[in-house]
Amino acid sequence: MHFTLVSYRAERVHVFGFEVPEEEYWAAVPLELSSSLTFHDGFSNPLNWEKSFHSLTLRDISVQGIREQVGNPAGPVTIVLDSLSWILARCPLFYVCHLLQELSGQQSEQGDAHLVALLHADLHDPGELRSVSLLADSVINLTDVGENPKAVITHRRKSGKVVTHVRNLPRDGTETQNPPPRRPHRAP
Repeated sequence: MHFTLVSYRAERVHVFGFEVPEEEYWAAVPLELSSSLTFHDGFSNPLNWEKSFHSLTLRDISVQGIREQVGNPAGPVTIVLDSLSWILARCPLFYVCHLLQELSGQQSEQGDAHLVALLHADLHDPGELRSVSLLADSVINLTDVGENPKAVITHRRKSGKVVTHVRNLPRDGTETQNPPPRRPHRAP
């Protein structure tokens, strides 16, 4: 789970997971990061048919529902929606756009709140992708082009500047980052 990198910044990270079971998620998280992460399970029981445990449902996917789950942490917090594709398949686009706009403007008690939304570009039309991209703080777009799967990470800073990073994702599951562009060395 590459999005656990945000927890290295000593933030509280709340992952709203709809793609993998909780056990699979925790198996991929390094032990030293587990204390700063909270996983909200939306995969195991999304219809709440099994009454023995609570899982996120569509009723929990609201600004109020997510804020209740996150609480009011001391310090910066990051909210990760994994995957926004699951939410977009079940909620209208205008509702999802409102959700993203409200969550990205949220402030925690002692710091900023950041929003990271993961989605599968191949499941959505370009207009839907553009609408969502304009509202999220960060979008991680996974592409699988032939032998070279990539993660394209787009981040909008507070200044409005948009920064894009491309990371190669080899088939063996390890991550490699494209080297940063070299700057020419200028003599004095």
